[in-house]
Amino acid sequence: MDLRKHTVSKVSGSQELFSPRWSRDGRYILAITRAQDRLMLFDVRTEKWEELAKMSVGNPEWSREGDYICLDLRYRRHSILAYSGFESATISWSKWPA
Repeated sequence: MDLRKHTVSKVSGSQELFSPRWSRDGRYILAITRAQDRLMLFDVRTEKWEELAKMSVGNPEWSREGDYICLDLRYRRHSILAYSGFESATISWSKWPA
């Protein structure tokens, strides 16, 4: 959406994705596939999608600081995906504290 030009455009490659979530800094968009079997990350600068996780996922949210992604996994509710730096592609999982 361009507020200055009053125009809306589709994000390339997002046709089968839903539940988009912007990162706090505006650089990334999280989304999940319609089948809810993959978590995707769009880099606004490069205009490319990256698959972060290939498993049943739901309800992705950014942490307050924007350095973690919280989501529901089919058999592990409220897990945290730590995707550090978003440049290095280091991924680790942990269970959300009860």
